[in-house]
Amino acid sequence: MILDSVTHIGRYRGIHPNLDLAIDYVMGRDLDALPDGRHDIAGDAAYVVISSPALGDNPLWEKHQLYADIQIALRDGESIAWADADSLSGFSPYDEAKGDIQKSHDAAPGVVCALQKGQFGLYFPQDAHRPGLGQGTTRKAVVKVKVC
Repeated sequence: MILDSVTHIGRYRGIHPNLDLAIDYVMGRDLDALPDGRHDIAGDAAYVVISSPALGDNPLWEKHQLYADIQIALRDGESIAWADADSLSGFSPYDEAKGDIQKSHDAAPGVVCALQKGQFGLYFPQDAHRPGLGQGTTRKAVVKVKVC
């Protein structure tokens, strides 16, 4: 997991070619100006989903097999918990036909990071995360990057 400012995102080029595509896209756009929904960067290799979710006490951990998530705060307010996926138990079986996501109700608190506007968390397949923590609503971008 990487937590940083979007102004520094270019420093993470070279980890994976699809991540480079996503970084270039993020650096070249005002993501907050995009409407809610999916926006392709490179088809299924990299795309961004803009949303304005309600926040709360999300009890579900998630992890992915094929994709990394770049969770970008377009507004203040959301916290995201992180844990090493191998330290959690009870993940649902992997079924690619249902989407690249496995969920767990493990009660581990993880490390909670409050994302401020302009910050991002980069979660690789080994990184379980519990987004959507907080009160009220927020606006965010989730860049999905196929890394496996």
